[in-house]
Amino acid sequence: MGRTLTNNFGIQYSVEASLGVLEGSPVWKQLEPNTIGTFGSTITTVARSPISKERQRRKGTVTDLDSAVEFDADLTLEHFIDFIEGFCFSTFNGGDVNVPTAVTGGATDEYTIPTATALAQGTLVFARGFTNADNNGLKVVDAGATTTAIPVTTDLTDEAAIPATQNVSVEVCGVRTAAGDLDIDADGNITSSVLDFTSLPIEAGQAIWIGGDAAINQFSTAANAGFARIVTVAANLLTIDKTGQTFVTEANTTQEVDLYFGRFLKNVAVDDGDYQEKSFQFEGAYQNLDNPSGDLYEYSKGNYCNTVGFDLPLTDKATISLAFIGTDTDTPTDTRATNASSPVVPVQTGAFNTSADIARLRVQDVDEAGLTTDFKSLTLNINNNVSPEKVLG
Repeated sequence: MGRTLTNNFGIQYSVEASLGVLEGSPVWKQLEPNTIGTFGSTITTVARSPISKERQRRKGTVTDLDSAVEFDADLTLEHFIDFIEGFCFSTFNGGDVNVPTAVTGGATDEYTIPTATALAQGTLVFARGFTNADNNGLKVVDAGATTTAIPVTTDLTDEAAIPATQNVSVEVCGVRTAAGDLDIDADGNITSSVLDFTSLPIEAGQAIWIGGDAAINQFSTAANAGFARIVTVAANLLTIDKTGQTFVTEANTTQEVDLYFGRFLKNVAVDDGDYQEKSFQFEGAYQNLDNPSGDLYEYSKGNYCNTVGFDLPLTDKATISLAFIGTDTDTPTDTRATNASSPVVPVQTGAFNTSADIARLRVQDVDEAGLTTDFKSLTLNINNNVSPEKVLG
């Protein structure tokens, strides 16, 4: 007699076009959960209890259905980026994330992309997910960028017709300034002669990193490096605070200083242009669930982000717990949704540990010197109090 496996389960998701409705050509992405607490529907029934001479129980009638998805996973960049917009009901700001369709090496050395804003020379981008190692990592944008091409100053290797499932990206992550263009003024702020800070995808409240790996891409004074928070952005003045160390005056003449910044997410009002209500559809894949053999697929639809918890225990890995409230879950079927058989595989899968020092952790306006803020563990929870609105019709 053969053995039927019914405990092999996989899960993936797709962003919906509207609540409960997939895009016309949806993109599915694999997830890497550690445990799955809830998936699909919970049906409530109420049995009849009439006064009757019949002695048997009466079958219950269905009175309610709740649909939900809950799972725990390691905290990775992939898991964070996948869902944080949904939990914050907001849209990422900051540098563009381009998905190249090809790479050309040799004399050209450029990434071919769908139409996007042409990048300025000196823009820093980070490439990941490519087959050839030469095409991954930090790159400097060369002159001649267009809306469909990103030329870089380093050698690339040809990769033609990159499949959509390969999960490649070229993401704007900073700028390399001209020699001697950046200074530190007497107030510890960053000034420029040529670079217009308002042309960069940065804003007040955002954290940045000052200084690159090479000595030429740093300020000459060692203190003028590290994390900082932007207070205001003007054409030639970047007012900063919350630096890791006290910045000192520096009149730079030779250094091509790197400024690093990433995408930025913030809480916004419901009438703000960045406000969004993002819903997800999940596919649960059951191996050999159908009798006598065959895989079945269950689709949980219209899931809004309800709660997310970040758990950072001492000297361990960080984990994330996500809970979604949905509108419906279909009966398992042997017919998969469009494109579900070719999901995107995550690439940013390195787990965050809690063995390294967190860059800045203070009790605001109480202990700015950090004398007593020795955090042994940290738990951060976001609760959106999502609940279904049930009606008779």
